[in-house]
Amino acid sequence: MSDKKGIDRIKYTSERILPGFIAGEGEFIFKHTRGGVLPGTRYAIYYTLDKSEKFIDEDDRLLLPIEPRTLYGRYAEAKALTRENYPEEFHPTPTKDDYGRGSITRHFARKANDIKAPIFEIDEQDEGDTGLYITTSFDWTISGIKEDVIAKNMIVVRNQEKVYPGISKILTPLEYWKPSKGSRDSVLNKLEFVTG
Repeated sequence: MSDKKGIDRIKYTSERILPGFIAGEGEFIFKHTRGGVLPGTRYAIYYTLDKSEKFIDEDDRLLLPIEPRTLYGRYAEAKALTRENYPEEFHPTPTKDDYGRGSITRHFARKANDIKAPIFEIDEQDEGDTGLYITTSFDWTISGIKEDVIAKNMIVVRNQEKVYPGISKILTPLEYWKPSKGSRDSVLNKLEFVTG
């Protein structure tokens, strides 16, 4: 990989950038030439997705510190750092088997430190305690008699709302519901389709 491509990759995949630093005497060497960096050279610190710290000067040259430059660098040297996995928004697609069972398990997350942060649906594999998000899961009825489905899901919504305020704004009791084949609701749906 060329120097330019390597520098661009660091810049575009960094989580955070701290600009405006000035190198002192004997603090850095250039990565590729191993020559000393002159005092007064301006540089920025890039914190990458893999939790490493990179130093890049104004001419897009990678600098290597002689010793860890920052508290973060000393900490990273003492302990291997890993990136947190953040849950992503997800919308389930119930299967024929799910409709046969009559329910699915739904999973939701919200930032742990902000009770007003939006709640969003996530995949089961993203559920778990990350420290940054709190999660919940519950059974959601998706088939059966319409009135029964509404009643069951409204109980779920009310119970979840007590612990996760605002979740009732994103849940509707008939979400994913389909009437059972041959049921009164199924026949009425077909009639509405034909006459609509």
